[in-house]
Amino acid sequence: MKKFIFGLIATVMFGFVGNAQKSVKLVDIKGLEMAIIIDLQKNNSFSEFYLFQYNDLDFSKLITANNVTLVQASLDNIILKNDSEVLSFSILGKNNEFNKFIGYGISKRNGKFKLINYENPKEAMDLILSNNQVHRTAAITCHSGGVGSTECSATPSDLNVGAASCSVHCGTGYHSCCNDTVGECKCKPNPK
Repeated sequence: MKKFIFGLIATVMFGFVGNAQKSVKLVDIKGLEMAIIIDLQKNNSFSEFYLFQYNDLDFSKLITANNVTLVQASLDNIILKNDSEVLSFSILGKNNEFNKFIGYGISKRNGKFKLINYENPKEAMDLILSNNQVHRTAAITCHSGGVGSTECSATPSDLNVGAASCSVHCGTGYHSCCNDTVGECKCKPNPK
């Protein structure tokens, strides 16, 4: 009976994702952001990833873990499982039973991407080739979002059909910024 109850609780908690868990590759720019790349192929291509923006956290142990899988993901919370633990990455700040890391932004991107080598990356997007072009995101123009907005999304414009689509959700003290031209969504600090 105890095994049945535990199994039922685990099934509800993880939403029947036993077969749906996807392998992930983590790319961390220490003290800034971590890309959670889903189903990286042997040729380093992929079509979906999340970006977790944070301050002052250390993921060096997690980055070297084997068999990291995505359990659940939304623009509020990402749950990963590695060899020995379940980890939660959130912008909400609520406590739960998992090892929880609180950041200020979560975004999701869909498109055609490739993981590349780049010396001294300043952000995760320095390591990701999108639509066969590297694009810098530090000075993006906000076509949607902006100060006072915590969420926005971008879809490729008619001028840049191959750009990625993206959505972002930002925590307290930050605002969303989405650029349709390059398919970029990030959180930026609110002005003081």
